[in-house]
Amino acid sequence: MQKKFISVLLTLLMMAGVIAVAPVMASAVTVWEVNDATELAYAIGDAQNGDTIKLMGNITADYFIGISGMTITFDLNGKTLNLTDGLELVNAELKLADPANGELNVSLDDEDNYALSVVNGKAEVTSVSASGFEMGAAVYASESEIVIHGNVRNDCTFTPGALCYGVKSTSNSNITIEGTITCAAGVGYIDVEGTGKTQTQYTTPTTKTGYLTYTDGTDTVWVKCNDHAFGVTWLKDATNHWRAVCSKCDAADTPAAHTPGDWATVLEPTTTTPGSKQKTCTVCQAVTATEAIAVLKAVGLFGMNTTYPSNIGNWLLFFLCFGFIWMWFVK
Repeated sequence: MQKKFISVLLTLLMMAGVIAVAPVMASAVTVWEVNDATELAYAIGDAQNGDTIKLMGNITADYFIGISGMTITFDLNGKTLNLTDGLELVNAELKLADPANGELNVSLDDEDNYALSVVNGKAEVTSVSASGFEMGAAVYASESEIVIHGNVRNDCTFTPGALCYGVKSTSNSNITIEGTITCAAGVGYIDVEGTGKTQTQYTTPTTKTGYLTYTDGTDTVWVKCNDHAFGVTWLKDATNHWRAVCSKCDAADTPAAHTPGDWATVLEPTTTTPGSKQKTCTVCQAVTATEAIAVLKAVGLFGMNTTYPSNIGNWLLFFLCFGFIWMWFVK
């Protein structure tokens, strides 16, 4: 009888122990180590809320990935994950364990769709690119928060009437771009709640230090302020007039200096030998001709007297002669 009592007691204690540790086991995070696209598909399909997917090699997944109703962390582990058929999050969150340790790049070549779409969720990836026919936007957010740690590009084919953008934010969403947004000809730069914004239509003062702000008051897109230097040199032309020559001032933000001829209709540059009057300005982004002039005025370069006597040699000769005569009579 005593043995039976002890056996029952041990059984009850074991049951109590199982009940006690069950929640801990249920809440434990599973780390899915994936080596290829097939293992990645299984991991995403079987993962539970809070799990981590760890890359054990570089992977390119050419199938659509949708994540719904849970949070997943990607440990890139110094590797690169390319999702080439788009990524969609609905009521979900995708986090990067260390954004600086690897890459998660999203791309899509499709019609009337988004490369990265987040609805009522959060996401962070390395870069996003889109191409194809009349893509809606490379990045789309609705009631969501998105962080792109690199660049956004939309090379989609544009036809009249199509609404194509690099980034589209709607329904109280915030999008942060740590790199740049590049769009093909005819493709809009940013759309915030149905209002198109060009690269120069940012709001001042900014609502995030170090970023350009594009907003309609409810939706906001922040683009990293990448310092862009352009130089100005005053040159003397054939008639001894000084002209301003600008280099690295184009809107394409190319690294090579531009020839004076690029600015002939705006700043009247010349190809004569540069003088000593030089100035380098730094702005948040590459500037157009009109913006460059505004910056130059702000630093006072257009406030100087740009016309000098056309016969400096004759004036020098006059003063030399005057000095010689004065010294002769004084002596």
